[in-house]
Amino acid sequence: MKTLYLDLKMGVAGDMFSGALLQLFPENRRSELVHQLNHMGLQDVDVNINKTSKCGVNGIGLQVLISGEEELQGEVEATSEDHHKHGHEHDHHHQHDHHLEHEHHHHHHHGRNLAEVIEIIDRLSVSASVKSMAKDLYLRIAKAEGKAHEKEVGEVHFHEVGMKDAIFDVVSACVLMEELDVDRVAASPVCVGKGKVKCAHGILDVPAPATKFILEDEGVPYYYSEKEYGELCTPTGAAIVSCFVDEFLSKEEIEEALSKEGDMEDNKVRCYGYGMGHKDFDRPNCVSVMLLDSLEHIIELQCNIDDMTGEEVGFAIDRLMEAGARDAFSYGIMMKKKRPGVLLCVLCEKKNRNKMLETIFLHTSTIGVRELVAERYILEREITEKETEFGLVHTKLSKGFGIQKEKSEYEDVAKIARAHNMTLRQVRKEIE
Repeated sequence: MKTLYLDLKMGVAGDMFSGALLQLFPENRRSELVHQLNHMGLQDVDVNINKTSKCGVNGIGLQVLISGEEELQGEVEATSEDHHKHGHEHDHHHQHDHHLEHEHHHHHHHGRNLAEVIEIIDRLSVSASVKSMAKDLYLRIAKAEGKAHEKEVGEVHFHEVGMKDAIFDVVSACVLMEELDVDRVAASPVCVGKGKVKCAHGILDVPAPATKFILEDEGVPYYYSEKEYGELCTPTGAAIVSCFVDEFLSKEEIEEALSKEGDMEDNKVRCYGYGMGHKDFDRPNCVSVMLLDSLEHIIELQCNIDDMTGEEVGFAIDRLMEAGARDAFSYGIMMKKKRPGVLLCVLCEKKNRNKMLETIFLHTSTIGVRELVAERYILEREITEKETEFGLVHTKLSKGFGIQKEKSEYEDVAKIARAHNMTLRQVRKEIE
């Protein structure tokens, strides 16, 4: 299982997050990804990778250029239609009068609304899942900004977050997360900094309102720095964390989860990545990430049932899968007094235990459930597209332990079989 761990003791911003992820890839693949990002359809936008060092830590800083010039405004700012606004500092200072000739006059003064940003995202040459993730991120920010300004989401107008470089930060984060294709994302609690942040609306306490609303509404744990570093976590950074992170753990807890002995083994860590901010502090100003190989610790919930019909058991299994079970199944057993029954088994992650138990007790007649802890070994998985005589077919590639397997996705195969009056076996034979 691939786990991505984010160490956020110096906060998080969009460009720092993407820089850290880029460093996880080999040099040649990194260049290909940068080329892909530069050609996804954001006109006049280019990104350069700057290898840099802060306090002895070597990482990647991203420089996003608009028409050849670097935007210097903060990462996120939005206003309602009455033009109230607040700004955020992290890696850049607010300079709203710099290099805006490429933006339409309306967007400079009023900003883009959520619908306009979504329209831009929909035109990009990226996958449907990346577009969906990017729109989800913007919706989270819009809700928080609307809450801060007491406005409906549709009335919120983005300033910095609607600029092309900010759209690039959001979409690039989604592209790189899709490319990494990790099974789990864990993170430390987020350090938001400490002190005040200057903006056009005045001087605000850290964290800024939108950042605070995202973190608290999405249940992201955060804390203040001991020193007054200013704003370390931007609204975009908060939205990225709330969208992608599955669980929040200290670094010691994630290391313990990797091994039964609680010791980090060298071969468990694939690589490290450091996404650098622009400011210099007395400690490395970066987002630190680790890509890890680990056993998947899952639990198996079991119960014996002798007073439900097959249809009822099947219905319960469907509800368990919908609730997030890794797998759910049953098989026949002989119970006490020679009564025929079924053994219901549910595989799930520990964090989903309560949800699974609620579903089992709701949809079955059992009054007791057993728990077994297991370790699950899985192959790495990747979904690709294969060109066939029937059109594009999604294919799942699995590899690991010296083994490689390939299987066409069922829904694609079934669609072809229905359209051409063929059996599933015939279609698979033609494709594979």
